[in-house]
Amino acid sequence: MAERIGVLYEDDHLIIVNKAAGILSLPDRFKTDAPHLKSFLEPEYGELWTVHRLDRMTSGVMVLARNEKAHQKLNEQFTERKVSKSYIAIVHGTFLETEGQINAPIAEDNRKRGRYVIHPKGKTALTGWKLERAWKNFSQLSVNLFTGRTHQIRVHLSSIGHPIVADPLYSDADALYLSAIKRRGFQLNKSGEERPLLKRMALHAMFLEFDHPATGLSVNFTAPIPRDISAVIKQLSK
Repeated sequence: MAERIGVLYEDDHLIIVNKAAGILSLPDRFKTDAPHLKSFLEPEYGELWTVHRLDRMTSGVMVLARNEKAHQKLNEQFTERKVSKSYIAIVHGTFLETEGQINAPIAEDNRKRGRYVIHPKGKTALTGWKLERAWKNFSQLSVNLFTGRTHQIRVHLSSIGHPIVADPLYSDADALYLSAIKRRGFQLNKSGEERPLLKRMALHAMFLEFDHPATGLSVNFTAPIPRDISAVIKQLSK
């Protein structure tokens, strides 16, 4: 198994993993041979059923079903919005309020493939956020999803002027450099270029809670903050 997929829990009905950034949740429609979550896991765990997804460059906790019955019951909970999902995000800018909600419909952007926008004819989308830490030009948020639209957190935070750091679609840069945080102390390589502090968007699925498909009991799982986002938080907190 790839080292970038950490198994947090397993039983006869489900498996909980901590997906690293860069791994596809589902097979790519156009690059069918591209490695994805199940291609790493199934050689060891047998056939698995995908219940939900994370964007490729989003890390964090995911559940996969190990049989059709578990898949059906888990899928029902996600469809009926009975699952609790919490993320952490490092975003640009500072906030006047400490928490809030973003209720704005989301639709696919007709002008750019793979991008989504706020649109009155889009699907209903509701996101809650809470300010956890504030720095000079950045903020750390905990984000809760009440709906599960594609790119929901990314679109919603960008729509209120606080795009996720290093988001290539919804911010103005696909990486974060130490020079953006402080004027001194960053190093250049032999070519005179600065090495990125973070090379993917600062979004991590931290927490997942649902009813176990076999027992019906509430279970929850937490994926620790990965090293790259922790390094950003450390530098911002200096």
